[in-house]
Amino acid sequence: MEKYISTGELARRLSVCRETINNWIKIGRIKPSLVIQKRNFFTEQNVVEIENNYASKTKDNSNE
Repeated sequence: MEKYISTGELARRLSVCRETINNWIKIGRIKPSLVIQKRNFFTEQNVVEIENNYASKTKDNSNE
């Protein structure tokens, strides 16, 4: 059975607030793997992809 990460846990892993994660979902920057009663969850694979994408975007912004 696949393990799912909550929005709060993803926010902690990225060192951002939960509201940031929810905003990213609203604008389509990230997509949850599972939604249950308006709560978003992410697979570990999805989290790794988000972390890699987030890391590359923050690295790009630090070079400006």
